[in-house]
Amino acid sequence: MRVAICSTLLVLCLAFASVHSKEQPRRGLRDEEVDKLPDRSDPVVKRRLQCNACQVSCSELFDSLSSLKKRRGGKPKTYELIDAMESTCSSITNYGLQLRRGVPTEIFSKNVTISRATGGYITRYLMLECGEIIEENEDVVVAEVMKKSFSERSLMSAVCIRERKECKVVGPESGQDDRLPKDFSKRD
Repeated sequence: MRVAICSTLLVLCLAFASVHSKEQPRRGLRDEEVDKLPDRSDPVVKRRLQCNACQVSCSELFDSLSSLKKRRGGKPKTYELIDAMESTCSSITNYGLQLRRGVPTEIFSKNVTISRATGGYITRYLMLECGEIIEENEDVVVAEVMKKSFSERSLMSAVCIRERKECKVVGPESGQDDRLPKDFSKRD
């Protein structure tokens, strides 16, 4: 049943992304910027994109699920959590890749005050990652929500580090971009 629901959600996300991607991006890319989009065939770039997509998805999941948990007095029903998870990926369409000096980075953001590359493959990629994260980690997410110590960071650690192994736990001195930030309260 869950697989059928998740598969349906994934198909709906893809359909929504393809419709959304036909719109003009909020900040259109020039041809030279399109050529500078992150190369997903590079394993390092791919891992960084996946790590950041996982963090963004978990951040959106946390916002949705923590408010549900609060409304239900700390004891939401499993089916309510699953329903909330299934609608989470639609909010992902507000994200784009941050631009630094006109070049798209590997960092997704929904902050409208900074330059971002949006639409097209960026939106589709993020929605696909979000759908996969939910489909593959539904039980992990539900278990995290039920914990008394449920936090955005604990959700990201459980999903992005322990389960998907897309992000590493590294110290700030390493200079790597694929770690969970120490203060990851709101990544915009």
